Amino acid sequence: DSSTAIQLFKDAIDALEEPFDTTSESTPYTIVPLSDDSQVWSYLKAHTEKMSTVERRLNRYMIVGYNTNKKDSLVIERAKSLVGNRVMMTYPVSGVMDVEISRGEFIPAVVPGWYYGVAIAGLIADPGTSPSEPLLNKRIQGFRETGIFRNHLEHNQIAKEGVTILVSKNPNVVIRDALNTDMTSTLTKEPNVTFITDFVEGQTELVMNRFVGRPFINTILGEIETVFSAFLQELRRAGLLFDYKNIEVRENDNDRTIVELSAQYRPVLGVKYVFVTYRIQGI
Repeated sequence: DSSTAIQLFKDAIDALEEPFDTTSESTPYTIVPLSDDSQVWSYLKAHTEKMSTVERRLNRYMIVGYNTNKKDSLVIERAKSLVGNRVMMTYPVSGVMDVEISRGEFIPAVVPGWYYGVAIAGLIADPGTSPSEPLLNKRIQGFRETGIFRNHLEHNQIAKEGVTILVSKNPNVVIRDALNTDMTSTLTKEPNVTFITDFVEGQTELVMNRFVGRPFINTILGEIETVFSAFLQELRRAGLLFDYKNIEVRENDNDRTIVELSAQYRPVLGVKYVFVTYRIQGI
């Protein structure tokens, strides 16, 4: 029954809290539940937030989608109730894929909308893709077309509520709007800001770990600042940071075994629009 299925999803989510070998690439990042149950989504959101805390440092991102035959109004309502900069909700609620029924023989089949999340998770997990590479306008694999067709204005109404929109562009399905459900600001609504932030955090830990266990001599703060500055420069050269400033390094006022390091940076954002104005002159 449904209660048993929900509990199984919760058990699977709980299992993701078990320790992973963080030196390998097996630690999960993007989680896509093959369910549109509100209890499952809420439980996963709580897990995502908990694992992404400073204490846990095992950042998570979630993508959810609906099963077929759900109204647009329900999608918008649920997006408003599942607000977060680590949450993506996809639309439409269904898609069309080629399903192999026998060797070499395929037929089109309608699949639930959560399969979009699976495809997008593949883009995110691609080791050849930079965290700063926008999802916007990217083709997703495996789909013939979207299962539901809306006009431009209807898509705008849904997207403005923090819903990621996919559309058919023959012969592909592409991401028209890539959004988190938190539309508070550019920093909260852009998925790539979350990806860049998580990447920078993880790389910072690796770079700074070389100083842990070193004697706190009078040159250590200068060494740390030099390494940190070079690290940020490399991130800027790699196209993850647009700029950075205000690097500060000092010893903690109350505990001389702690070094406090801070900086400000602007993550790289994707180009969403190119506005062109023509002025027509007569001859």
